[in-house]
Amino acid sequence: MTRLSEEEIRYLQYQIYSFKYDNPWIPNKQIAKLANRSVSTVDRYAKKAEEEIMVPNPHLRLNSPFKKAALLLFEDKWKAYNELQRYTGITYLSVYQGDWDITAVYDGFVDFSQVSGYKGKVMEGPMGRVFTQKVKYTSWKTCFTTMEKFLEQRKIEESTITSTSSYPDWNDDHWRMFNYFKLSLGKRFSHLRKEYPISWRCYEEWKKSLRNYCTVITYYFPEGYQAYDSFTLCFKTDYEKYIVTLFSTLPTSSVFHKMGDYLFVNIFVPLDYEQQMRIYDVVSRLLNKKIITDYMDGNRIVYWCCQRERPIADSSYLAYGEHDNSRLIAGRVYSNSVANYIDVKSITERLKFRKLTGLLKVTHDVCNGVIIFDRGTIIDGYEIFNDELLVRDEDGSYMLERCKVKPGKIDVYNVQRETLEIFLKTLQEGFTEEFPASFRLFI
Repeated sequence: MTRLSEEEIRYLQYQIYSFKYDNPWIPNKQIAKLANRSVSTVDRYAKKAEEEIMVPNPHLRLNSPFKKAALLLFEDKWKAYNELQRYTGITYLSVYQGDWDITAVYDGFVDFSQVSGYKGKVMEGPMGRVFTQKVKYTSWKTCFTTMEKFLEQRKIEESTITSTSSYPDWNDDHWRMFNYFKLSLGKRFSHLRKEYPISWRCYEEWKKSLRNYCTVITYYFPEGYQAYDSFTLCFKTDYEKYIVTLFSTLPTSSVFHKMGDYLFVNIFVPLDYEQQMRIYDVVSRLLNKKIITDYMDGNRIVYWCCQRERPIADSSYLAYGEHDNSRLIAGRVYSNSVANYIDVKSITERLKFRKLTGLLKVTHDVCNGVIIFDRGTIIDGYEIFNDELLVRDEDGSYMLERCKVKPGKIDVYNVQRETLEIFLKTLQEGFTEEFPASFRLFI
């Protein structure tokens, strides 16, 4: 057997990355055929590439129309980082040394001012779809030569990156597979089937739908992950596609996403002062040429992501919708036995977006609170004590304050508009004793 040279090994590991980028489920046997190498050789170097984090197993990023991100400042970033991991709805956190302390990605409403040592937000906005470009087989020297040519271009066309995302049309088994494979698509499906009887047909259907709702990220770190620093560059620019093309020339993976009007570029640069200064020189030249009009950056120190993710507004978990033409008078579409202030606030925002006609009810020991919606607009609210004493709570603020002290049970109901009008009129007149039996469910 002929021993491979260091360059041949390096190129083979790049080929392994390249084929996995195109097909994250590709078996080593097929890679061997495409690369014209033996299966045992590919097995050996694929294992090494994974162990040394040169080509880690592909993982998933869920894209959601409701996901938001915030760049936050705290007096004690480490304390805040640990505290935020306990917040419902937060799916990703990273700690930075730079223009901000923590990046938080979340689904729903999070009141960051309640976190210890909160100082403020540098930025907050909707989280755009995450995307990557395939890394080319190159060196840092060649990369900077290519970047130099880009920077010398005199005419650059303005461009904006737009993307849309939608909630997955998934059932419970689909979500189980997502959370099982989320951090590594290299896991064996057979292990999951030992716990849940999911069919192969369901598995294959889920795989086909995956790229509609998720970004599959396959990283490439030629010298291993530990050989690089992770930087996040935040640009405001009218030349977004140019910026993506420019930073896609790096010999390591770059990850891109939008947050509001800003383009975020996550790059990995060697632990080498000279190489890192060349990146900052590129940024300086972009500023001087007015290709970028605003800029921030941070060096990522550590990150955390939740193990289990399932947005509260997906159709199977919170299946609310309009029933104006239905014979149903009302139907409960969501329930949570222990809901705190953040949970209730988050659900309220979802109901506004999804234009609920119905009501949200929170049950406490001392009273029940209801917020009434008409096509997503809050039109009234009450607290009801002992099923008879009514206190007007027009925007639900009393109920939310009560949830800060003690969690309650939350229920959401779709209610036919005509029925909702009768219910609201009865509340406004204060005659809870005359409620029809069907209304007792709401109070």
